[in-house]
Amino acid sequence: MSKYIPESLKNQIAASDQGRCCYCLTTVKGLTIIGSATIVCLRMNNPVILVARRGWTISGWHPPDD
Repeated sequence: MSKYIPESLKNQIAASDQGRCCYCLTTVKGLTIIGSATIVCLRMNNPVILVARRGWTISGWHPPDD
């Protein structure tokens, strides 16, 4: 999240996002139609990102704790 977004808004967004996205360590899957469309539009599962996310998983950086 951006440092320009107030903490209260960050918490509100995080609470409303619970259950809308599923991490399978490296591949991101949308749980709703809008979530799936967002993942496709942002290319969150393109091969370069998958390799990077796999490396982050091995190093313990992914998935994020917060």
